[in-house]
Amino acid sequence: MLDMLKDLSGEHFETLGILKLLKRLLHEVSIRFRKVTVLIETERGPISREYGFTESALKINIQNKNKFDIQIKDVRVMFCKSYGFPVPSTAPVLRTHPQLPHKIESGSMENWYIPAEQLSKHLRFLYLPSNHTGLVSKTVTVHARCTTGSGKVYKSSALKFSTDADSHWP
Repeated sequence: MLDMLKDLSGEHFETLGILKLLKRLLHEVSIRFRKVTVLIETERGPISREYGFTESALKINIQNKNKFDIQIKDVRVMFCKSYGFPVPSTAPVLRTHPQLPHKIESGSMENWYIPAEQLSKHLRFLYLPSNHTGLVSKTVTVHARCTTGSGKVYKSSALKFSTDADSHWP
């Protein structure tokens, strides 16, 4: 092996260095252009004999549309730039979602759920005055956000969500 290296001239080392640099740049570009789609929507609960109408929920759908697997570290519903409601570790009744962190394979998608009534209570606490009386509600603009293992943050488009817990039942 050392004999082979002695036979190489300085030009060969430069060529090898350029090839290594190009390979590294290609890797960096492929990381920067990872395509992940985050969608948020309200979903009515499924009907079951055991539970009747189950609770409505916000469904956060994360799609991995590139050729690399990604690690999802955090999923939450954001109310403002820096504050959000994290996805609970257990999904609402008759729904399932993976535990975090979770790997989404290339070309796959996963759903996470947040109970609508639980989120409504949280939003009422944040947005309505403590001395309010009666049935007061407010519509809040929220969006879903996920953070990957590399620290990259992806966001969904905005969704109008009511603080009136009863509005989320069928």
